Amino acid sequence: MSVTEATRPAPPPRADTIFGPITLEEMRANEALMLGVLPFLKRACDYSCGRFTLDQVTRGLIAGVFKVWGVLRAPADLQAVAVTAMNDLSPTEKIMEIFLIGGHGYSAMLKRVETFEQMAVQAHCTAIRLHGHKAWGRTLLGEWDAVYQKPLRMKAPESDAPTR
Repeated sequence: MSVTEATRPAPPPRADTIFGPITLEEMRANEALMLGVLPFLKRACDYSCGRFTLDQVTRGLIAGVFKVWGVLRAPADLQAVAVTAMNDLSPTEKIMEIFLIGGHGYSAMLKRVETFEQMAVQAHCTAIRLHGHKAWGRTLLGEWDAVYQKPLRMKAPESDAPTR
């Protein structure tokens, strides 16, 4: 692979995929969805080196600490799921963490990292951190460091004062 190929941005997500949050209410109302999400989460937890268990993630979802996201290929093929959390590290430092990406189409979720970055900026996060597989480094090029953390540039707050 050439240097040019290694720094080329990922192609845009396929038009026949759907990306968005998967709520507890949706999983309760749709058993097929729940049965699709849970094995991906369990497998991802199994690979988290003991950091997370399915029970911890489930409790975090119920408490509203964690949020599940999914990529679905139309009409009904769940490709991958991810779990996110917003963490206040200090009064001036907030970080969005993305962890537990699981599924046979996990690369489809990694292509949504820019969307997560936009959400993190809107939530006034100072950084975004992705916990995961070393191989993901081939996909996450650019400003990501070895821990897959990327600093975010904060927009200056808009002033309510009239301009002259």
